[in-house]
Amino acid sequence: TSAPYTLAWTPLLVGSYQLSAVAVDNAGGMRMSATITVNVSAPLSTAVLQDGASGYAGAADTYLYSGSPTPNGASDVIYVDGVSAQGLVRFTIFKSEGGSVPDGAVVQSATLSLYKQYYDSELRLNALLVPWVESTANWQNRATGVAWAAPGASAAGTDYVTAPDVVMSGSFNPGWVDFDVTSRVRVWSANASANQGWRLTLSAPTANALLFHASEYAADPTLRPKLRIVYAPPTTSAPPSSASVDVALAANGGVASASSTLRAANVARYVNDGQRSGAGWSSGGGGWADATPGVFPDWVEIDFAGTKTIDHVVVYSVQDNFQNPVEPSDSMTFGLYGMTAFDVQAWTGSSWTVLAHVTGNQLVKRTVAFPAYSTSRIRVVMNGVADNKWSRVTEIEAWTSTAAATDANFALAANGGVASASSTLRAANIAAYVNDGRRSGAGWTSGGGGWADATPGIFPDWVQINLAATKTLDRVVVYSVQDNFQNPVEPTDAMTFTRYGLTAFDVQGWAGLQWVTLASVTGNNLVKRTVTFAPFSTSRVRVVVKDVADHQWSRITEIEAFGH
Repeated sequence: TSAPYTLAWTPLLVGSYQLSAVAVDNAGGMRMSATITVNVSAPLSTAVLQDGASGYAGAADTYLYSGSPTPNGASDVIYVDGVSAQGLVRFTIFKSEGGSVPDGAVVQSATLSLYKQYYDSELRLNALLVPWVESTANWQNRATGVAWAAPGASAAGTDYVTAPDVVMSGSFNPGWVDFDVTSRVRVWSANASANQGWRLTLSAPTANALLFHASEYAADPTLRPKLRIVYAPPTTSAPPSSASVDVALAANGGVASASSTLRAANVARYVNDGQRSGAGWSSGGGGWADATPGVFPDWVEIDFAGTKTIDHVVVYSVQDNFQNPVEPSDSMTFGLYGMTAFDVQAWTGSSWTVLAHVTGNQLVKRTVAFPAYSTSRIRVVMNGVADNKWSRVTEIEAWTSTAAATDANFALAANGGVASASSTLRAANIAAYVNDGRRSGAGWTSGGGGWADATPGIFPDWVQINLAATKTLDRVVVYSVQDNFQNPVEPTDAMTFTRYGLTAFDVQGWAGLQWVTLASVTGNNLVKRTVTFAPFSTSRVRVVVKDVADHQWSRITEIEAFGH
C-alpha cells in the first residue's frame, strides 16, 4: 500500500525467468515495468530408485484381488483389471523414511515408470492416504487386522486421494509406461510422512487385464518399477527454530579455507557445498585435498556466519570407489583413502581447543558428538590417512545444538522411556539397565551395567524403548560393553572394543503399522556409536543386534535417543 512495493517470489524450477510488474491506479490506469531476467541455478542431483539397482531395496508393490484373501506381495507381477484387481506401489524416497533424497528437496521432476505387457487401457494413478504392508495387504486389509475403508482400497478420500495424479494410456505393445508424478513427490518432499505410495487402476473395466512387472521380477531386474527424481538441495531460508542446522554449509554462510590445496579440482570450498559423496573428485566439486603428501597434520577450517552452538560434526572421507561414489551411509567403510585419525577443534576467541579426538577410524561418514559448544569457527585437523599420502575430505558438517530448548534423551527412564527386550540372560542384566543413564557398564556382573540376551550365538536380538509420547528423533547413541568390563570408564567417541561389543546392528523406528529401519551399522568397533538420521517422528525405537565381536551374547550398556 505504500512505496517501495515488494513481493516475495520463490521459484520451484531451475531455469531462466522473465519478470515484470504492472501498476494499476484507482482509475484503472495500468503501466507495465521493464522486463527483467532472473536466472535461477542450483546443483541438481538425480535419484533413480529401483530394487536391486545401486543397493536400493525400498520399493514395495502388490495387487489386491477380490477373488482371494491371499496377499500378493511376493508376486512378480502387478495385475490390474479395473474391477477385481488393483495395484499398489510405493518407494522409500526421503531420508526421514530411510531413503536418499533430502527432506525438503526442491523437486524438479519425478517420473514413475512401470513395465507393461500386452494390451492397453486408460490408467489412473491416485496417491494413497493410509499406510499398507506389502507382505500382508489384500482385498480386505491393508495390514494384518487393519481393514481398508472399503475393500480393494476403493474408498475415495479415505483410502486414496480422490483426484488422480495421472490419467493416461500407453502403447498396446510391451514397454515402459511413464507417469509424471512431479506434483505429488513435491508434496511428499514437504511432508515425507504422507508418502504412502500410489493406487493403480483402470478408468473402466476391461476384458484383458494389464500386467506390470513387480519389484520381485527376477528374469530382468532392469524392468522392475522405478522412480526417477531430479532435485535441488532443500532451501534453508527459514529452518524451524528448534531444528538442528548445518552451520558449516556454504548456503548457511559457512566459509572454508585450508592449510594447503593440491589443485583447482580440490579446493576447500568443495567441503561445505552439500555434496557428500565426493562425485566429481577428479574433475572438480568432489572435495578437498592437501598439497603436502605424507606430511601431517593438515587442516580445513570453516568460519560460521556468527557464533553458533554446535554439538556434533560429521566428517566425510573419499570412498574407495571414488570414480563411482554413492551417498554414504553410517556403516560405509573405506580401505584406501579415508581419514584414520583427526581432531575436531573449535576457536575459543584466542586459541583452538580440541572438542574430540578420533583414532582408528574406518568410516566414510564419521559422526563426532561432544557437549554443546559455542564458537564462530571450527577446524578438522588431519593426523593420518589410510594410504599415508594426501589428506582428503569430501564434506564437513557442523550441526547446531537444540539441547537448550528442546533436545533431550527421550529414551532415558527419567524422561519416561520404558525398555523391553527379545530375551534376558539373568536378573543382573535386564533391559531396564539400558536407559538408566549409566553408560560405562559399571556393575555388569552384579547388576545395573546393562542388558544381555539369553540366546548366545543366535541373532537377531533386540531392545525396544517405548517413549513417553511421540517424539521427533534425529540420532541414537548405542553403548557396548568395554573390553575391561570389570573396571570400565566413561566411554569416549574414540574408544574401541575387540571382545564383546556390537559389530552390526540396525536402529529402527515404529511407523504405526511396522518398524522402519532408520540406519544400519556394520563393521563397528566403537564402544560409543552415534548414529544420525533424518528427523523421524515415532513413539518407540528399537536396536536390533545382528552380530557381536565374540558371536555370543548381545550386550548393551546404554541406549540414548535424542530429538525434540
